[in-house]
Amino acid sequence: MNLANRTVNNAIFNTLGWVSSLGLSFFFLPYIVAKLGVDAYGILTLVLTVIGYFAVLDLGLGNAVVKYVAEYSATEDSEKMNEVIGASVMVLSLLGLLGAVAIFSIAGLLVTHFLKIPKELVSAAYVSFCISSVGFFVTMVFSAISAIPNGLNRYDITSLTTFIMGAVTMVGTVIILYLGYGVLQVVCLNFVITLLGVLIYPLVLRRIMPTIRLKPTLKLPVLRKVLSFGLYTFFNRVAYLLNYQADRVVMGALLGIASVTYYVVPFTLVNRVTNVTVRIGSVIFPAISELQGSDRYDTINELYLISSRIILVISTAICLPLFVFGGRFLTLWMGPDFGAKADNVMLILTVGLYINALTNVPSFVADGLGRPKLSGIAGVTAAFLNVAFLIPLTKYYGIVGAALAFLISNVAVSPLFIWYVNREVLSVSNARYLKDVYLRPMAAGLLTMLPFLFIPQGAIHNLYLLIAVMGAASAVYLMVSWLIGALPQQLMSALLLKIRKPKVVNPDFAG
Repeated sequence: MNLANRTVNNAIFNTLGWVSSLGLSFFFLPYIVAKLGVDAYGILTLVLTVIGYFAVLDLGLGNAVVKYVAEYSATEDSEKMNEVIGASVMVLSLLGLLGAVAIFSIAGLLVTHFLKIPKELVSAAYVSFCISSVGFFVTMVFSAISAIPNGLNRYDITSLTTFIMGAVTMVGTVIILYLGYGVLQVVCLNFVITLLGVLIYPLVLRRIMPTIRLKPTLKLPVLRKVLSFGLYTFFNRVAYLLNYQADRVVMGALLGIASVTYYVVPFTLVNRVTNVTVRIGSVIFPAISELQGSDRYDTINELYLISSRIILVISTAICLPLFVFGGRFLTLWMGPDFGAKADNVMLILTVGLYINALTNVPSFVADGLGRPKLSGIAGVTAAFLNVAFLIPLTKYYGIVGAALAFLISNVAVSPLFIWYVNREVLSVSNARYLKDVYLRPMAAGLLTMLPFLFIPQGAIHNLYLLIAVMGAASAVYLMVSWLIGALPQQLMSALLLKIRKPKVVNPDFAG
């Protein structure tokens, strides 16, 4: 299968996985929060957050695996590919062990001194953190081997695996809570599912590429190569954790565990909905690496501009109804009390995540060209701004202040990052970028949003009716976008024709 078809298929599979995950969350999250209670759900969130913090120890090696597996697959060099995989598996295993010891060591301090956890939940929280320390080691190993299919442009495998693991986790959580168990058993379930993923993935990989080797190896030149690429991706990972996880820890310390739930539920909803742009945009990362490996630079700029416009249209189609109806949705979905406490958070986070989504394509293109330094610096800058505003704004304005800190950091950094990538990496004029990418999709957004602002939301008392109205808003936007040429079909056809150049492929690399 050629690069064009694989890229399109990858976007489709990634999107289907996202839709399935979103559907499961929509149906089951209210039940899970209600059965666990806001305090216990806050503990579960913080356990996963701490694992996320220590996951920064991966040093960006997961992205390095994707980058170099894609590049070496273009030249059919299986030996170099296995060297990269082996070095990554060894380093991530060692770092996973180090992180596991660290999490276990600080578990007692976290639950007794740092976090405001109700006394009756302290014991369960402590054991949950201890279990998660072992789970962290398994997660690090999983991150190494699960990156390989993405480098081979086989997102169908990672999407299906992620969906199955997520579905089993979600349904299993519901069953556990229905049977009367609590947060401790839910944490155990998460650990078991990840462990099964580590055991099954190697079998799948050997079926798609018999020459693959997962044996840990250590060659210093290879290690320097992957660490050199991964270093700035590591900085970006640190930035991601500060932007997407620090707020939860700060709220848990300043406002109490319950506030974490009131913040995380709208954040999770908007983040998962907008995450489709990451799912679709991420498939160009290995595509760009493969194009670079084949010295096909003439296609990269066109892929960049068209992908950026597609992501902008999709982001707007998703965020427009959330911006207009998000607060009402939260009220009907989680209850009036929950909606009253979190509706403003929902609105602010929608704007922040929308702006952040516009940086996805520039980030993936820069990384695919071996320039992860740029996205790393941008991410760290945004993270420091977020943290700088987070504590004072949270202290004085509660969970709304935390949302404002997130918004401010994205507004300050995202436009500058896009401008720099255009000018210094791709030599695309910013005037051309604004005209080709932003002009028509944004005009379509304004034309669509205005009539929906006049709908009396208080008259909508049924959740499914509201979902239908929100879906109509997205559909109208897509139709208007098509009519004014925001998604002209000839651009997609031209791109596919430029990329579609057959090449002889070694059977071992036949993705």
